Amino acid sequence: MKDKFDESILQSFSEVSPYLSSLLDEDVSFALTDREKFIDFLPGENIRPDITVGKAIKEGSSTQEALKTKKTICKIVPEQVFGFKLKSIAVPLKGSNGEIAGVVSIGKSLKRQEEILNLSKNLSMALNQISSASSEVSSGVQNIAASNDVVLKEANEAFEKTKNTNEILSFIKNIEKQTNLLGLNASIEAARAGELGKGFSVVASEIRKLSNSSNESITKINQVIKEIQASVGNILNSIKEVNETSHNQAAALEELTASIQELNTTAESLKEISSNY
Repeated sequence: MKDKFDESILQSFSEVSPYLSSLLDEDVSFALTDREKFIDFLPGENIRPDITVGKAIKEGSSTQEALKTKKTICKIVPEQVFGFKLKSIAVPLKGSNGEIAGVVSIGKSLKRQEEILNLSKNLSMALNQISSASSEVSSGVQNIAASNDVVLKEANEAFEKTKNTNEILSFIKNIEKQTNLLGLNASIEAARAGELGKGFSVVASEIRKLSNSSNESITKINQVIKEIQASVGNILNSIKEVNETSHNQAAALEELTASIQELNTTAESLKEISSNY
C-alpha cells in the first residue's frame, strides 16, 4: 500500500511535467526521482543537464541534498555551465507516513532576469547622471534668477531716479522764466532811462538772449531725458520678462529633477526585484 501511494505521487508529477514550461512561461527543465534514481526527465530549450532516466542520483547534488534534509533546496548554477545563470529548485515529495518518496526538481533559466537586471542597472545609472545634470542646471538657473532679481531691483531704482530729473528740469525752467522776465523788465527800465540807459539796455538784451538760449537747451535736455526714460522703461520691461522666464524655468527644472528622482527610485526597485527573482 505504501509503495503504491508513493508511486501515485510520482506518477502525478510525471504526468504534469510536459505542461510546466507553458505554465511557467519560462525555459525550464524538469526532473523526477525516486529515492535512488531519475525516473523522468524533460530538458529545457537551452537547459540540457547530464541527466537520463535510470541514472543514479549524483552525490552532492541538489536532489541528494533535498532527499537527505527533507527540505527544498535552491541553488544558482553559474553562467559557465550553460552560458547563462540557472536557478535549480529541488523539492522533496512526502509519501506515506511522512517518508520522502522522491524529489521533483526544475532548472529555470535566469537569462531574461539577467537582461532585465542589466537594463535596470543601466537605466538607474543614466537617470543618476541626468538627475545630477538637471540639478546642476536647476542650480544655475536659480542663481540666474537670483541675479535677475538684483538687476530688476536696481533697474527699478534707476527708473525712479530718472523721474527726479523732471523736478530738476522744472526748477531750471522756472529760473529761465525768471531770467526772461528780468531781461524784459531791464529793457523797459532802460527805455525809460533814455540815453542814460543805453548800457543797461545792452545788458538786458544779453539777459534775454541767455534766457532764450536756456529755453532751447532745456527743451533739448527734456527730449533727451524722455528718450532715456523710455529706454530705461524698455530695459526694465525686458528684465521683468527675463526674470519671470528664469523663475518659470527654475520651477520647471525642479519638477523635472523630482520626476527623474522618482524614476530613479522606480529603476532601483526594478533592479532589486530583478535580482531577487
